[in-house]
Parts: sequence; structure tokens; C-alpha cells
Amino acid sequence: MIHIKDAQVLYKKWQKMKEEDPNLSCDHPTLLREYADGIGKTGDRICNQCGTAFSANEA
Repeated sequence: MIHIKDAQVLYKKWQKMKEEDPNLSCDHPTLLREYADGIGKTGDRICNQCGTAFSANEA
């Protein structure tokens, strides 16, 4: 599982890396369940490599 704030940090880092290397790609090797304080599981899945969020329907 990954906290929503950690997922946002991961996504921003990946976007910065992508700016430096536009050919960088991610095949989303592992999707983690996202959770938030006060809510618990959000239902979304987050790629542990690039931070891209996927809804339950997309994952």
C-alpha cells in the first residue's frame, strides 16, 4: 500500500525525470493500493515506479 501523499511525491519525481529524458517510459510493473488518512483505501492503484494513478476499473 502507498499513502496518497507518497504517491504524489513519486509522480512528481517521475515527471522531473521524464523532462530530463523524454524517452523514459514505464510499463507499470507493480500497482499498489492507495490509501489516505481518514479515508482508508481509496480504491485507486498506484504504479510503484512512476506514480501514475489507475482507477479500480483501469487496473
